[in-house]
Amino acid sequence: VINAWAKSGDVEAATRAEQILYEMEDSTNPAIAPDHRTYSSVMDAWARSGASDAGSKAQAIMDRMIQRHRQGILSSEADEVNYSTVINAWAKSGGIHAAQHAEDLLIEMEKSNDPKIRPNQMTYCMVMNGWARSGIKEAGSRAEAILERMIERRRQGLLDSEINQVGYSTVINAWAKSGGIEAAQRAEQILFDMENSTTIEPNHKTYNAVADAWQRSGVDDAEERSTAILARLLQRRNEEDELKS
Repeated sequence: VINAWAKSGDVEAATRAEQILYEMEDSTNPAIAPDHRTYSSVMDAWARSGASDAGSKAQAIMDRMIQRHRQGILSSEADEVNYSTVINAWAKSGGIHAAQHAEDLLIEMEKSNDPKIRPNQMTYCMVMNGWARSGIKEAGSRAEAILERMIERRRQGLLDSEINQVGYSTVINAWAKSGGIEAAQRAEQILFDMENSTTIEPNHKTYNAVADAWQRSGVDDAEERSTAILARLLQRRNEEDELKS
């Protein structure tokens, strides 16, 4: 039942899922005692809810889960999926404090020696997205710092998968949201690096984000620069079509 509420994706559903969890905790019937999946579903419900306090709500559920494990009530402890779900909830909440909470959780995962909560590529992208949604001028630099940490962990063998287009595009989006000419220039530089990479290929969303960065830059030729970026996208598509024919 909780899983069904979780997938509904609104505040009412998340609230009801949490209420059912508390009822299960208070029950004296061991057959309906909440397990790892139960707590995970409620965290996911808050991450999907769109609520401004989704991060704090999901965090509270995970803290509750960790506490019950320490008390010996719950057999399994919080894992990477749980941490990533809470990070995602914080990231979607918006604002600088939510982004910082998301990054703090990421740091906790990085410092842990427990392989079950080692962050993966998606975890890093969620934190970068949190900075993109933060509404601060430094969003681009904060997100790029996360990308650099992810690259370093890959070099150290602490990240299982190669860094893909999503990570770079998320940083570009954060720079686009930062506003100003320097942010637009940095977004375009990252796009240029992707265009010249043999492993990371930009897609239409990447180009649109850079075009948006120029639209937000405030420079006199913003429209021309934005149009030029989209022209590069069309040219790239034409070149790809020629190679296929």
